Amino acid sequence: MSDDAAQGFFARKAASPARGPIHPVRLVLAGAVVVVAAVILVPTRDELLYHLHAPPPVDLGAVAGLPPSASIPVGARVQAHAVLGNHAAEIPLWRRGTLRFGPIVVRQVMGAPLFVEYDPALHPTWGPFVEVEVDARVLSFDEAALDQARAVLREQGLPVAREARVLVVDERPGQMNRYPMAWTGGLAAVILALRSLRRRSPTRPAPPG
Repeated sequence: MSDDAAQGFFARKAASPARGPIHPVRLVLAGAVVVVAAVILVPTRDELLYHLHAPPPVDLGAVAGLPPSASIPVGARVQAHAVLGNHAAEIPLWRRGTLRFGPIVVRQVMGAPLFVEYDPALHPTWGPFVEVEVDARVLSFDEAALDQARAVLREQGLPVAREARVLVVDERPGQMNRYPMAWTGGLAAVILALRSLRRRSPTRPAPPG
């Protein structure tokens, strides 16, 4: 590189504006995007994995008479014949830990330590003493997300055992598209928020003395 070219290069570098610190507002907004995405998406990780790859269903048959000591693995996919009971709780707005919106019903299964969680709009005939066939994902009723339903059932005089299981219907592997869409959108928002921190405003040159 000739002396003239080198001098021109360094002159341009010296003339380029210096980058200032990250603006506090931008930092707060980026942090808020990351926190909101984490709060919404992280609890739905199991649903996303179930959508992408669920185990083959286990046929439980008729579950009436299933003993309380029966242990159904959480996260398993089961098929069962059940008779719905007359105790039920309704989650009116949003089922915490999921992307399911209410109303959602959590109804007792007669003769078994089981409950069925379903959308009443999709199952308008389901009610007390109705026989149903379910293809469902197994959850533990001991999860904090079901505290509201547990409290309602206790007010009805139905204690909920710690080992009770919830059979979540209306969620089938490969058909829960809201979860990959939400994860894709959330991660894209986080990436854009973090990339925005790299674009710093140029500092203004000091006024001549």
